[in-house]
Amino acid sequence: MDVLLIPCFRRPEFLWHTLDNLVKTGDLSTVHVVFKPDSGHVPDINKVIDQFKDHLPSWEVASVIPSKHRDTKQSLNVLSGYRYASTLTDGLVWMVEEDIVVGRDFFKFHRALHKKEPDLFCSLSTKNHNRSVNTSAATSDYYLSHGDFCSLGVVMRSDVIR
Repeated sequence: MDVLLIPCFRRPEFLWHTLDNLVKTGDLSTVHVVFKPDSGHVPDINKVIDQFKDHLPSWEVASVIPSKHRDTKQSLNVLSGYRYASTLTDGLVWMVEEDIVVGRDFFKFHRALHKKEPDLFCSLSTKNHNRSVNTSAATSDYYLSHGDFCSLGVVMRSDVIR
């Protein structure tokens, strides 16, 4: 079973739309969802998760990692979430933050791409704001690059994370 990591913080209204779009893919039956609330998250995040729990075949809320620092950055939550998610699967780890809207073919696209390109470090299904590349309008097209990264709807194999 693949793992979908969803870091969340203070935008329950965005989380609702993200989950609504993920459910509408119709492809969550083989995905374990790990919600990773950040330290200081708002309680309304849990209310949104409760609204969707009947639509998620397998899910959990991972514990918040306490920090000795008063304020932490999102990186601690995301990186510890990746580490945890990679222990739950030998397959793919998907990371979709609480404000990312995915298309209906999100899971299908990434699974096909990782099958076709088994040595990928990661795949993303969005325009990478770190690089300008001319691509066709076909939704099945992709390009390969080296040396840049973007964390918007990113997918990695668990062994790459480990």
